[in-house]
Amino acid sequence: MSWIESFTIAIIEENYTHIGDLIESVPQFETVDEAITACALIQEALIIIQREKESTFEAMQKLKKTRQFIDTSTESYIQEYRG
Repeated sequence: MSWIESFTIAIIEENYTHIGDLIESVPQFETVDEAITACALIQEALIIIQREKESTFEAMQKLKKTRQFIDTSTESYIQEYRG
């Protein structure tokens, strides 16, 4: 299977690990068409990775807010309890 085929499959599957591995091993292309195709695929991979980065950031922000809420709630409970 060619690099372009493997990269296309990795993009379709949104397999970030495989995309990273393939980016690290970009071959020399024999034709201009192959190079253009590879460039387009890499641009698509960047879009996918950016989208995942934003999604991860949002999830981290939600976790941070939840943690702050739990910490605040726990502190209030401990201060109120005088048993």
